[in-house]
Amino acid sequence: MKQFSYTCTDEKEFTRSLVAFRQKQITFTENISAILATLYIITSEKTKIPTYSALIKRYFPMASIIGGTTFTSINNTSIENPAITVTFTIFTEANIKIIPLPVTNSKPIFTGQSFLNHINKVENLKAVQLIASGHDLNMETLLGEVSKCDPEIVFFGGIINEGYANDYGCVFTARHVIERGLLAILYYGETLQVKAGNCCGWKALGKHMTVTKLGTEYTIVEIDNMPVRDIYKKYLDLQWDRCDLDDIIIFPFCLERQNTTLMRIPRTIFNDGSANYGASFSIGDSLRLAYGDPVTIINEAVALEKEILSFQPDMVMVTSCLSRKILLQQDIDKELDLLRQSVPISGMYSFNEYFRVDGKILSTNTLLTLVGMKEGYTSSEQTESITTDGVNTVLQTQSKIMSSMNYFIEAVSQELEESNAQLYQMATMDRLTGILNHGEIENKMEESLSYAHLTEQPLCLMMMDVDDFKHVNDGFGHNAGDIILKTFAETIKANVRCTDYVGRWGGDEFMVIFRGATKEEARSIADRIRQQISNIHLDEYPELHITSSHGITQATKEDTITSLFNRADNALYSAKKDLGKNAVAVI
Repeated sequence: MKQFSYTCTDEKEFTRSLVAFRQKQITFTENISAILATLYIITSEKTKIPTYSALIKRYFPMASIIGGTTFTSINNTSIENPAITVTFTIFTEANIKIIPLPVTNSKPIFTGQSFLNHINKVENLKAVQLIASGHDLNMETLLGEVSKCDPEIVFFGGIINEGYANDYGCVFTARHVIERGLLAILYYGETLQVKAGNCCGWKALGKHMTVTKLGTEYTIVEIDNMPVRDIYKKYLDLQWDRCDLDDIIIFPFCLERQNTTLMRIPRTIFNDGSANYGASFSIGDSLRLAYGDPVTIINEAVALEKEILSFQPDMVMVTSCLSRKILLQQDIDKELDLLRQSVPISGMYSFNEYFRVDGKILSTNTLLTLVGMKEGYTSSEQTESITTDGVNTVLQTQSKIMSSMNYFIEAVSQELEESNAQLYQMATMDRLTGILNHGEIENKMEESLSYAHLTEQPLCLMMMDVDDFKHVNDGFGHNAGDIILKTFAETIKANVRCTDYVGRWGGDEFMVIFRGATKEEARSIADRIRQQISNIHLDEYPELHITSSHGITQATKEDTITSLFNRADNALYSAKKDLGKNAVAVI
C-alpha cells in the first residue's frame, strides 16, 4: 500500500501532477489490486469536476474516483488552501468498493437498509469511510440501520462542504455528483489491517441546561426557555448581531448519548435568536457548554498519533473537525506534526464527524479521527526512532497559565455540578418514593408531547393508583401506607423502559409517560405492572393485599397537556368503576 498527494492551483498544475504520479506508478514492481483517487476542490471549481475526473481516467483507467468540495484538505504538506488536492492510494492486496447514496429525509430508513445490504455482501470488509454533503441530512435513522452490521467494521468520515449552511457543496465519483447525500467507500481484503482512534480535547463547562424548544431536529430555538442567542450572551458575552460564527463554533454544546459524550457546533445563526447545528437534538436533552484548551487538544492528538503509529501503518486517513482549525489557528499544523514525520497522511476538515462506539455509529463535532491501514503482515519503519520532543512543547509559553486556568475552571465546574445535582434532586424528586415529583412529571409531559408533535412519534400517558388506599392507612397506619407507596414506585420503575418517565402525581396516584410507545405497547407494560403489584407480599404486614388500577390513552396531534391528562384520568376512572378495579382501561 502506497500513497501520494499533490496540491494544485489550476488545471495545468493538476495535469502535471498526474504525469508526475504516472512516472512513480510505472516504477512499481508489485501487482496493483486497486487505485483510489481522492479529489478535494473548492466550490468555485465544482463545474470542473467532470474535467478533472476525465483527466484522471485518461491517465489511470483503473482508478476509482471520489471527492468533495472543501476549502482545506489534509496531507503531508503544511496546511494551505489550494484549489485542488488529489491523493492516490495504491493497494496491492486489498480492494475498494464505492457506493453513492443520495439521501432524502422522507425515507432515510430505506436508504440505510439498502446500504446495510451492500455491506453484508462484502467479504473481509474492514472499514467504511463516509463522505457526506448536506448540513440537514437525517443521518441518525440511516446510521441506526447500518449499525446492525458486524460491530468489528470500522466507520469513519464526516460531512464535507465548503462554507456553511447557505453554501451548496457536493460529493462525487466519476459518474455521480451528489449535493445531498453521501459516498461510502468500503475497504476490504483478507490481509487488510485497520486501526482507528479518536480524540476530542474539549471539556464541559458550567451547569446543565435543557433544550426546551426546537424548530427542527437540527435547530434549537430555546434552552431553559431562553433563546439560544441569550445563552451565548449570558455565559460567553457574545453579541449575536455582531459576532462571527467562528466565535461561536469554538464553544460547542455537549450532551450524552449511548453513554458517550457528543459535541454539537452551530452551522448557522438566525436573526430570531435560534441556531442550526450539524447534528440533531431532542426536546429535554441535557446540554452543557464546552471549551477547548489548545494545549490539551494538541497533547491528546499527539497521544493518539503515537497509538496509531505503534500499529506501523502504511498510511493514515484523517478526519478533523473544522472547529479544531478555527481554534488552533496558526498552530493547526502542530496537530498532525508527528504523523507527517512518519507516514503518508490524507484527509479533510469536516463539519460533522462519524465514528463507532459499542457497535453504534454516531455523529459528533470537534473530533479528530485517525484510521491507520496496512496490507499483509510486513512491518513499517519502527516508530521508536521517532522523536516527539518538538511536538509536546507546542504552545509552551501558554502552558503554565493555561494549565492553571483549566484546573481552576474544572474545579469550579465540578463544585457547581455537585451543588446543582443536589438542588435538582431536591426540586424534582419525590422524597418518599425517589421518583419524579408532581411538578417535574408535569414538565416531562409537556416536553414529551411537544416532541411527539414535532417528530410524529407515538406517545402514551398512564395514570394509576392503589385500590382502596384509604383503607390501608386507616387499617394499618401511615407507615404501612408509606411502604406500599415506595414498593409501588419500585415496581413501576422495574418494568418501564429507560426512555419512559415515572412520577408521583399526588397521594397514591402515579403517572407514567411512555415515549415512542403505542397504546398496545403501553397496555402490555401496564398489565405486567398490575400483575406484579397484585402479587406483592410484605413481611411487615403479611395480611395486607393490594391491587392497582390503570388508565391509558395515546396522544393525538390535537392534544394539549390538559386534554391528554383528562383522557388518562377518565380511563383510570373507568378501570375502577366499569372494570371493578385491579384492571387496565384504555381510551
